[in-house]
Amino acid sequence: MDDHTDMSQTLNDKVLPSVNESTTSNQQIDPNVNSSILNHVNEEFQQSTNQDIVINNSTTSITTSTSNPIPQEKLVEVKMGPQHFDLIKLIGEGAFGKVFLVRNKLTNTLLAMKVISKKLLKKKNNVQYMKSERDILSKMSHPFIVYLFSAFQSEKKLFLVMDFLAGGELFFHLKRRGLILEAEIRFYLAEITLALEFLHDMGIIHRDLKPENILLRANGHIALTDFGLAKEANNHEQVRTFCGTSEYMAPEMLSRNGYGRGVDWWALGALCFEMLTGKAPFTAKSEKELFKKIMFEKISCPPFLTGSAISLLRGLLEKDVNKRLGAAKSTMFNIGTLSRQ
Repeated sequence: MDDHTDMSQTLNDKVLPSVNESTTSNQQIDPNVNSSILNHVNEEFQQSTNQDIVINNSTTSITTSTSNPIPQEKLVEVKMGPQHFDLIKLIGEGAFGKVFLVRNKLTNTLLAMKVISKKLLKKKNNVQYMKSERDILSKMSHPFIVYLFSAFQSEKKLFLVMDFLAGGELFFHLKRRGLILEAEIRFYLAEITLALEFLHDMGIIHRDLKPENILLRANGHIALTDFGLAKEANNHEQVRTFCGTSEYMAPEMLSRNGYGRGVDWWALGALCFEMLTGKAPFTAKSEKELFKKIMFEKISCPPFLTGSAISLLRGLLEKDVNKRLGAAKSTMFNIGTLSRQ
């Protein structure tokens, strides 16, 4: 169970924060380790190039100039592969692999490449989760959801090429700054709400909304990421898989009686509470005690929160999913926007 640091430091009152381009990860990575990893992955690149294995038919449009006196442009479609990327540096590590900053040789743009070990996926029986993430991301095109440019594989690795989000994880900024003022939180919540509405309209439940899975662009806008636990389900389908991160799990998931997209709105409430106060709405020394609190204990809001903030938190952290803000009707906007709460 992850413990989130409770810090008292506040931040400047900015509605749209500016993020330094050089901020890529909250991890400190040894340059020597970085170099050896890059060499290893370059070997994988060579293997993948020789095998020419492509998971999907991702293409990119390249603009070229002709030699005619009057400049003309011609679009050329190219099937993407490892030979089209230059590895720059390691920017993050996860349970199944690493994330690298790469440069697309054809467009000269910076992207993030997720390199996943097939061996670890099989060992931990998570192959289906990875396939689900790739399949779902391949359908996504939304300004507040990370974009999958291409996917390919070698004998030992899987490669996912996505947006490079220079601002890093929201978790990193929350941990460093302690808590976030309401004016800025309204901005984040509005964009996260639009992303969740888009997913739900497509019949997808994220199931793992938390600060670590919200990335920031250089201009401060958010992008929802990590769809490994996402599930495709229609409006009336009840899902029973027990998954996610303990502090953000909804009561109906813990009861194991089936749940729907309401779990995402509960997680949004938990995220909002953490941004406002610096800690999760329910904390405990053991997971068993934590789950008991989530299911039966009322939330306790600090006195420094405004009435509007408390109303929003109580609406999202409503234990009865049929009364929960966002889950009770077809969309969040049918029962009141965040800006009105």
